[in-house]
Amino acid sequence: MSETLIYKAHKERREITCPVLLPEVVDAHGEIYSEEEVLKACRNYQEHCNKSNLQHMYQMDDSAAEFIESYVLPTEMTVDGVSLPKGTWMMTMKVKNDSLWKAVKEGEFTGFSIGCMAQTEYLKDE
Repeated sequence: MSETLIYKAHKERREITCPVLLPEVVDAHGEIYSEEEVLKACRNYQEHCNKSNLQHMYQMDDSAAEFIESYVLPTEMTVDGVSLPKGTWMMTMKVKNDSLWKAVKEGEFTGFSIGCMAQTEYLKDE
């Protein structure tokens, strides 16, 4: 997806909702995740991490931003002409830091990333 990923910004509450990971869609690294893997990633994040960082470099504490919702879409959904497949991992973040909220409003901050480490296995075509 090359378009801005924020599909809902609630200005009064300073909240943004974005997809984190889409099933069966090639990501920026050429990887594809099954719906089951997306669900496992969402649940693993909620159980073991549930913290945010900025650009995979700076850990933020809850005084800057806090994830307040994390869920997997039970059905396909279209928002502003963008189709999100069933099984998409969605998150809502409350932005408390003024500089980060300014970046959201100016379009500099456009969404979330899983930013994870993974073991990969390359398979030969038969």
